[in-house]
Amino acid sequence: MLDEILRKELDYDDLIQVSMDEVTKEDLKIKKVLNPITDPINKEQLRVMKEIANSIFELRLSKVLEGKPPTGFDKGIMEAVMRMKRFYVSFLSSELVIKNGKVLCTVKNELIFKGKKLLEGDIVLLDFTDAVLFYITNYITPCSLFKSDNDEGSKEP
Repeated sequence: MLDEILRKELDYDDLIQVSMDEVTKEDLKIKKVLNPITDPINKEQLRVMKEIANSIFELRLSKVLEGKPPTGFDKGIMEAVMRMKRFYVSFLSSELVIKNGKVLCTVKNELIFKGKKLLEGDIVLLDFTDAVLFYITNYITPCSLFKSDNDEGSKEP
């Protein structure tokens, strides 16, 4: 199954549609075959499957990074990677408001962070890693030095 996905992915410029049902259906077959995992043949089969899965991920990610729209069971992961890329580029290009190495952010969705409740509209300074994680999960918007077309007044990286 994984080799078929990889082969199809290599054949097309766009991302192929791979459903969650296809992936999980194959997962059950694989788990039945790989029991017990201590068998050397099963260990080698698992190693090969991981290698193919890694190739699928890298190939699909490279297509998304080149601008192909994410699709399929991993769409959410690929969208999160694209958000991470936008944040990274905005940070390195000095677009974001930084104070003492921390990123100024507006809270978009209520959350509890380090024991404090942050409400929508609150302004916070976050470490780079925390800001990335909260941005990917849509809890914050980093504040931009440039005027935006959206209503928040800070450009969405």
